[in-house]
Amino acid sequence: MERTHRILLGGIAVLALNGTTPVLAAEQAHSYYPNYSAKHGAPLSGEQRLQIHVYNEYEEREPCQNYREPPAGFYVEDCTLKYGIPVADPAPVYTQTETVTTTTKLKTVAEYNIYFDFDKSDLDPADFTVLDQIAGEIDDYQPLEVTVAGHTDTRGNADYNYKLSQRRADTVSQALTERGVKHRVIREEAFGESRPAVQTPDGVKLPENRRVEIEFLK
Repeated sequence: MERTHRILLGGIAVLALNGTTPVLAAEQAHSYYPNYSAKHGAPLSGEQRLQIHVYNEYEEREPCQNYREPPAGFYVEDCTLKYGIPVADPAPVYTQTETVTTTTKLKTVAEYNIYFDFDKSDLDPADFTVLDQIAGEIDDYQPLEVTVAGHTDTRGNADYNYKLSQRRADTVSQALTERGVKHRVIREEAFGESRPAVQTPDGVKLPENRRVEIEFLK
């Protein structure tokens, strides 16, 4: 049996027969939603205008239903029907936060010196007494760090003197480790002839500058 449905669009009757999609006549279509073509610069087809009308009627019954597809060429934003292509949200901008770490400078709580003969990096028997004293006072001071810095006088080549100061620091560091000072708290440094205890011209032999300085830091 043939059934007839009537859809009233603003007083204009459009007939849909046998379930076919109703199409507005061209002269009728322009009377629906003219603001879209005026605002967006592209005239809507009669089919689009009919879809908008049907969509709006549905929204009056079931407002803002996500499962209802919007008409072709439209999208829904905040329950409002909009014409065109939706604008994508901008990608989030991530900024790197710089972490500032403050380091507390350690203070010298005890200081010792071991002196060496010219062009030598081995210890004299008298040095063992000083090293025993240093190892014994570790428990009293409980330093967080023990620096062992080697130095030379200004006699000789600067590069050679730097390596000589390294050997002197190694000798003292090893002697302290043998006496129970934990190697993890010992920090070795070598300065060659660059930090003399007594300033002299180049090429001067001076016992006071041929040394290893040991400091307890806390």
